[in-house]
Parts: sequence; structure tokens; C-alpha cells
Amino acid sequence: MHFAIKHSFVALAAVLASLAVTASPVGPHTNSTLVDGHLGKRAPQTRLNTAWELARISQTGKLTTMGTDKTGPKGAPARAATLDWKFPFDDTWGTGVIVYVVDSGVRSTHVELAGRVETGWVLDGLGGVATDDLCNHGTAVASLIAGTTLGIANKATIVPVRVADDATGRCKRVPSTSDDVTAGINWAVSDYKTRANARAGIINVSWQLYHTDASKAAITAAITNNMHVIVTAGNDDQNQCFGETAPLANQRVQDVGQIIVGNTDWNDNRRSVTPGMVGSNYGDCLTLFAPGTSITAASNVDDATVTLKTGTSFAAPLVAGVIAALVTTPPPSLASPITPGSMKTFIKQSSVSPGITGLNGSPDRLLQSPLISMTSQ
Repeated sequence: MHFAIKHSFVALAAVLASLAVTASPVGPHTNSTLVDGHLGKRAPQTRLNTAWELARISQTGKLTTMGTDKTGPKGAPARAATLDWKFPFDDTWGTGVIVYVVDSGVRSTHVELAGRVETGWVLDGLGGVATDDLCNHGTAVASLIAGTTLGIANKATIVPVRVADDATGRCKRVPSTSDDVTAGINWAVSDYKTRANARAGIINVSWQLYHTDASKAAITAAITNNMHVIVTAGNDDQNQCFGETAPLANQRVQDVGQIIVGNTDWNDNRRSVTPGMVGSNYGDCLTLFAPGTSITAASNVDDATVTLKTGTSFAAPLVAGVIAALVTTPPPSLASPITPGSMKTFIKQSSVSPGITGLNGSPDRLLQSPLISMTSQ
């Protein structure tokens, strides 16, 4: 059961105005908008009614106004559930960027995403459409990437790649889902090849993906086609850096260019197992961490409800959102042409080392947004 609250939207019609898409050919991306660290002649904007996770990635230090009273859902501070945080952003972020959400489908009519979700693709045998989300998962993930108030790159286009639903049991954790996810990645690569006018392609995998030859090949194909691939580290509170199943059990996970993301809480702790909560995987193969505990995200229950989510599934899309922002307004230090390799390096180098606890060999690196607030929260 997830804690659910309703939105309070400010000037929503203005935010959902029609998109002005600037396109470039598929391939390495070209620096254009950001000049000497500034957004050309555009002044950064500040979103006033958003969630703590966006506030955290837009400042270098820890949150100081969260409080310690554990009266919120599942032992979180009460303020973790409030939407009164600030987030500096640019409303062009995500323009021309295609984000494939390999997951349980995306509710396209949710107010956070309405008008920016394509038809997508459904795994053979599932039935229905990709804009169904019977697992209350993919909608949340998409909203953190590109939601109007809860996401980072709110001009990005979401393409749902549905590889799970409740009717087939794939909402549950079963090994067969890894092959399904691999099929979804392969479809995303094929689809992206047809999009000559896309600024960039991103694949977010917040669904279970085992280390197999097939999954490595799929990710490699995506990277080769200049797609940025972000994958969740998993929620087993164990070392993520070795294969889980035969014949690759105990073999080290191969870095083929993917970004692997772990989960931290509001106090920059790696999320460990506690009653009612999952624990983030760890290890030196992780790229970095992002907030993933008591995260406010869109719900699939109707077109306005939001819910609190926890897991590496909800840390990974914040990285996807930052990448969508960066390819839209790249800083001078992100060398042109932008490739998945140069982006991964930049994401690591631009992150901060806040002293994350419980690392167990993981890198002490926490995601940072392209715009950093001068005032701490």
C-alpha cells in the first residue's frame, strides 16, 4: 500500500503549452544552448512546489530543513511527503529527447505526463496497450524523468515499453522477466534508429534485468547507436557486481557503457533493509547514487494522484532526467559531440561526494542537476 496524495498545480495550463522541438540528426549530440555556464539569454526558473529529491540533487550539501521527526509514511520524516521544495530548472529541458521507459507501461493521461507519451510497444503475450500500467510502477518512473512538477526534463517525450503486467504475474519478481526486459531494450534500439530528427535517445530500465549474455548484447547495441542506458542497481541489499544466475553466476558484471544507479535516502544514506522497506544493492560497479527513498511520483490509479515510492527503480529515472536536460542545454565542459561514454564520464565527474553511509565498496557519488541552487534547503 502506498501513501497517496493529490496534486496542487500552479499555472498548469502554461506549463503544458505546446512544445517547440529543436531537432538534430540521430548520432552524437552537439553543444548549442549553454554558453559559459549560462543558459544563453534565458534566466533559470525555479519550481516552487516540488519534492525533496529534486531539491537534493540541486544542491551540493545535505538537506538541512528536512527535520528528523519520523511521522511520515514508513518512518520517513513528515516533510519527505510534502511538495513545498524548490528546484531550479529550465523549461526547455528534454526538448527533442526520446526516453524509452522499459517497465510496466505508463498511464499517458496522468496530468504529470499528458500530451507527451507515445503509443509505445507491448511485449508479445501481454495484451493491452503500452499506456496501461497495471503494476503502478512505470507511470511513477516516467513522472520522475519528465513530469511537469515532479520530473526534471518536462519537455521530453516518453515512449512506454511495456514488459510486465499483473495479469501474467510479471509484476512479481521472477527470473523470466530478464528476457522480457532484454526484448524491450532491443525494440527501443530498433525504434530509435527510425527517428532521424531526435536530439537524443535514452533507455531507462527500472525493471529486473539479470546479467546475461543477451542483456549485455542488448545494452551494447543501444550504446553503439548513441543511446544513453540507465539501469537500476536492484533492491536486494547485496553486491550488484556479479551475475545472479547460471551460467554467469559469480562472474563480474561487464561495464559496456550503462549507468548503474543505487538508492539513497533524505540523509544521504545508502538505503538498507528496514521493516517495510527495500535495500539498495551496492558495489564498485555502480556508477553513482541518486535519491530513491520516499520519492513522490505519479500514480496509476487516476490522472492526478501521486504516491510515495522507494527503491532503486525510482533513483534511476532521476539520472535519466538529468541526462535529458544535459543534452538539451549542455555545459561547455561536456565536450561535443556528446556520446554515451562522454555523458557517463560527465555524470560521474559532476556528481558530489557527500559522505554516503553504507557504501560497502560503492562510489561515494551522488547525482547533481545541471543547475545548482545558491540557497540550501
